[in-house]
Amino acid sequence: MSRTAFAMRFRAATGESPIHHLAKVRLSQAAAYLTTTDLTLDAIAARTGYASNASLSKAFKRHFGVSPGSYRETNRSPVSVAAPA
Repeated sequence: MSRTAFAMRFRAATGESPIHHLAKVRLSQAAAYLTTTDLTLDAIAARTGYASNASLSKAFKRHFGVSPGSYRETNRSPVSVAAPA
C-alpha cells in the first residue's frame, strides 16, 4: 500500500492523519512519565522518540498549552508514604 493510500484510509478510519495521531500518542506518554516518574526531560524525550528535550518541550506546550515542568507540578501523582512499622 502506498503512503498516500495508507494516510487516506487512516484518516477515514480515525479522523486524523497518522502523524498527528502518533504525536498525540507520544505526547500522552510523555505526560504520563511526567506525572508518574522522576525521569528528566532528556530521558522522557528519548523514551518518547523526540530528538531533544527542546523539541519535546515545544511540541508539549503546543499540545497541552503549558510547559512540561508546569504540567508536572500541577498533575503530579501523590506519592504514597508507608507508615513506620
